[in-house]
Amino acid sequence: MSILDVRNVKKIYTTRFSNQQTVALKNISFTVDEGEYVAIMGESGSGKTTLLNILAGLDRPTSGCIYLNKQNMIDIHEKDLSSFRRKHLGFVFQDFYLLDTFHVKDNILLPMVLSNEKKSVMEERLKSIVKNLDIERLLLKYPYEISGGQKQRVAVARALINYPDLILADEPTGALDSRTSDELLDLFDQVNQCGQTIVMVTHSIKAASHASRVLFIKDGEIYHIIDKDNKTHEQMYQHISKVLSSMETGGIDNEK
Repeated sequence: MSILDVRNVKKIYTTRFSNQQTVALKNISFTVDEGEYVAIMGESGSGKTTLLNILAGLDRPTSGCIYLNKQNMIDIHEKDLSSFRRKHLGFVFQDFYLLDTFHVKDNILLPMVLSNEKKSVMEERLKSIVKNLDIERLLLKYPYEISGGQKQRVAVARALINYPDLILADEPTGALDSRTSDELLDLFDQVNQCGQTIVMVTHSIKAASHASRVLFIKDGEIYHIIDKDNKTHEQMYQHISKVLSSMETGGIDNEK
């Protein structure tokens, strides 16, 4: 069953003084099934970050619809968007965006605090999530006292705390070294295997190779899609590499 349905999304930016238009997205359409793990790839300026911002409700499309659990996000009033994001979306960013003046525990619980959730419910969810992510010992530390990999685990915990319909990840391995990146990708695999739906924007072929499907964006359009099917991470890595090469040369790799 589709949890996310993107239909004919177009985004045009107009400069303030010259009225010159820049088309960032051109009739983007795709669906994401519940429990799926989708990666979005493309060069800088391809439109993938614009697409992620629209999926997050941080930007509005010029035209088109985005349905999350059959609710059209375009119809949600601006004043209600923050509440909608807290209830239905979880975010994992490259730069973590943790508050240095808050303990790890408070950073994780912040979405629930903003939603005025009961303390007993917060404590129950926190206990389960930090145990699964192996960060119990970090709860009373501040973000500046822990490593990059630990910060990203905290960010994942914060994204999961409200049991979101969808996790949106923006270059989640971008600020991590190779070993820590591998640990985070394994963590994403575990989270996904537990049924969590993930959409991730990434430049990393290695990160994308963990996804069950990869969408390639070029010049604001979906250029190609590959499904993992029964491919290993290594086979997926090789296939992604071929498609990226074809994007540079203007050809297309139709291999499935």
